[in-house]
Amino acid sequence: MFWRTEFMMIQSKSRFLIAAPLCVALAACGGEADTGAEGAAANMPGANGSAGSSLTLADNGPDLCFKAAAEKLGADAKVSKLSASFGVGENLEQYVVVSTPPGELKSCSVTYQDPEDPRKLREMGMDVATGEFKESQPVEISVFGDAASFSLDDYLVPLSSINTSAINDAVVAQQDKLGAAYSEHALSRVTLDDPGPGRAKHIVSLSFAGRVKSNDVLDNSGLGLNLDGSEEYNNIGK
Repeated sequence: MFWRTEFMMIQSKSRFLIAAPLCVALAACGGEADTGAEGAAANMPGANGSAGSSLTLADNGPDLCFKAAAEKLGADAKVSKLSASFGVGENLEQYVVVSTPPGELKSCSVTYQDPEDPRKLREMGMDVATGEFKESQPVEISVFGDAASFSLDDYLVPLSSINTSAINDAVVAQQDKLGAAYSEHALSRVTLDDPGPGRAKHIVSLSFAGRVKSNDVLDNSGLGLNLDGSEEYNNIGK
């Protein structure tokens, strides 16, 4: 079975950018708390998972999918993208089918360079009930544009190059801003996004769901971090 990733390429100087990546993600892809970033994350709304679960923001921090991928693949494994989603509670769910307890990991998946064939990608998702990754699947790459000029290396970064501690710090740093904008809020997604339209680099995106204080409208906002942890954008509460 193949998962397909499609790249639309445009030429910019001597390199290529992904103009519109489309990926079929795996379904259900997939520490001690301290007084610093992880401790504060445990106290944020939507941080406590169901009793007995170890896959929660409170226990593992918002970078838990990055840590799990590094443990499974090795810190220097090159990845294209990574995605983690968390329960936010029924009041913050836009479409409620089965509500996941606030702060509990809903999914974790990673797309990475095939160690046996560096021209290829593989993808694996986590069984969140066990915390173990399922068997990986090959990813078929399609290119819109000059396929012969495509280089997978342009869309890969080593896990070790990502400042994951900045993810914890960013969640803590945004609490006042989130509290000013929303009556209730929770971290919903943490992703490593590959290069796309207008962006020639990977970024780490943090997404929050919230209820606007003034009108109780359900809203989504977030911020992006560069791999070194510096802020790329911030639209929380805007």
